[in-house]
Amino acid sequence: MNLENKKILVSHGDSFTQGVGFPVIDGKTKRVELENNWSSLLAKKYEMRCINLGQEGKSNEGIARDLLYYFSKTEINFDNFFVVIGWTNYIREEFYEERNNSWCSQTNFREHDTMKDYVTYWKTPENDYRKTIISKLVIQNYLKLHKIPYLFFDTFN
Repeated sequence: MNLENKKILVSHGDSFTQGVGFPVIDGKTKRVELENNWSSLLAKKYEMRCINLGQEGKSNEGIARDLLYYFSKTEINFDNFFVVIGWTNYIREEFYEERNNSWCSQTNFREHDTMKDYVTYWKTPENDYRKTIISKLVIQNYLKLHKIPYLFFDTFN
């Protein structure tokens, strides 16, 4: 893969991509913002501008949704892009909350009775894995269609 003519690195994923670490200090897990995340270091090595869309706790469906939205709003020539995605754990999931007009992760499901019921009675690993495969295929096909070079890796698996 030739990256010499690429000017923009677009990265997406979870906290690992965002640049958040969780070291254990004095027996307790601490949340820290890392000074240099992998995407900024990669962009610097290849002299690219870095657009890091990574978000702590992000689901694979959310990663796919964000990338499609980002590219739909981008007027820049696709020839300049290189995309790297750190796919997260397949069990992460998001739900749209109409009352707040926003996406809510399952990590705070205890606050919502409906989500608690869903996670307790209907959530299955098979369905989570199916949604992850669909998300990966959608983004892979989009990037191939627009001839955008890409690299995928699994952060957890």
